[in-house]
Amino acid sequence: MTTKNLPTSILALLVLLLVGCKDEENDTIKFITSADYPPFEYLVDGEITGFEIELAKLIAAELGKDAVFEHVNFSTALASVQNGLADAAISTITITEERKQNVDFSIPYYTDRLVMVSSDSKPIKDKSQIADKKIACQLGTTMAIWLKTHVPNADTVLTDNNLQAIEMLKVGHVDGVLMDAVQGEAFSKQNEHLSYALIAQSDEGYGIVFKKGAPLRDKVDKAIETLTKNGALKALATKWLSAESINANNNFEMLFSYAASIGNGIFITLALLAGGITIGLLLGILLSVLRYQNIGATTITVFISIIRGTPLILQLSIFYYTIPMLTGIKQDVLVTGILTFGLNSSAYVAEILRAGIENIPKGQFEAAKSLKIPNFYLWKDIILPQVIKNILPAMTSEVITLLKETSLISTIGGMDIMRKSQTIAAEHLTYFMPLCIAGVYYYLLVMLVEYIGRKVEKKGSYDNSR
Repeated sequence: MTTKNLPTSILALLVLLLVGCKDEENDTIKFITSADYPPFEYLVDGEITGFEIELAKLIAAELGKDAVFEHVNFSTALASVQNGLADAAISTITITEERKQNVDFSIPYYTDRLVMVSSDSKPIKDKSQIADKKIACQLGTTMAIWLKTHVPNADTVLTDNNLQAIEMLKVGHVDGVLMDAVQGEAFSKQNEHLSYALIAQSDEGYGIVFKKGAPLRDKVDKAIETLTKNGALKALATKWLSAESINANNNFEMLFSYAASIGNGIFITLALLAGGITIGLLLGILLSVLRYQNIGATTITVFISIIRGTPLILQLSIFYYTIPMLTGIKQDVLVTGILTFGLNSSAYVAEILRAGIENIPKGQFEAAKSLKIPNFYLWKDIILPQVIKNILPAMTSEVITLLKETSLISTIGGMDIMRKSQTIAAEHLTYFMPLCIAGVYYYLLVMLVEYIGRKVEKKGSYDNSR
């Protein structure tokens, strides 16, 4: 293999691994949603439900189709539609002129009331009290847009969801939280020292998002008009859009029963870990051997530098959003995670192996050369067994680090341990118990990895002593 062929080979490998794409069925409409915003959309026993979910199903039925849903972070919903990962997005997305430059919107189906949740000891009752206050709201929502437009001198803190913002308010990090009226009422009822006040009516409504020029938009507009005229939309709002529709029960025993549900995320976490560390180890060995033999050394060094010098969450976003945009290949969340974690891990494994290889006496290489031992057998039977035995403690640490980093898959909708706990927290308006349960699972997995690592190290030492 030459230096010139190395990047081409790696690129070919990546293209082969970019799987998980398939044509959307004509009888379905795939919706992107962020199912952590009750009562509009949230998870109950693993099923996505809520006002907008039922609305999407009614719209699809009007068009003679079935609605299917994919759960992602709210901040990535627009990008998912732009990249063709879904037909539409429905997730309390505010219609704005700025967004219309990149995507198309349906006609509005709901206009929100904005309320401020604040402490009873320091209440914020109207717009005039917001100036120079630290106000939290969810990233990309009507509230964030309204604050930027109407109270530009407010110190705005953007969060992934309203539950995070409320927790910040409870510990005094912010002065208030701007949110929709339904959630504001629910959070105030759930927390006795919090109250809410109506601040404004939203300037814009919520709309369904489509890729620019998508013919589906006009059909959906007609369906929304039909549902408005026949009263179905109003009936949905009556059913869902009240504080009573949010199950804010955070009883200890009830939440503990969700340990099994959070535990289901272990399978995704372990799949990401197993796939990531397998790719990382194999590719890391290949990169180390090639670099030691000065084959594509410059390219490999640049690759390792880029991977180690950029955030893992950025790499995930590039693989899940940017590559499909450039190649047209849609990637499954799990495949994306395994690929990204594997490539990321390979850079660190390659550096660990480099240190191990440099500790091998040079005489072994010289002796193998004088004995005319082929390179393949030199590395397979002589060098790598010694190196791997010596780097086992460092590799155990790398596996533990990768295990904890798999939680980042939640940022692109992967239902791992962390995402499962977040969705349950959003459903019940409390962080404490779901995050404690998630923490226990991660701790037990780390303990298991450490135990296996010690056993392997002990076995290696025993075999060596013989």
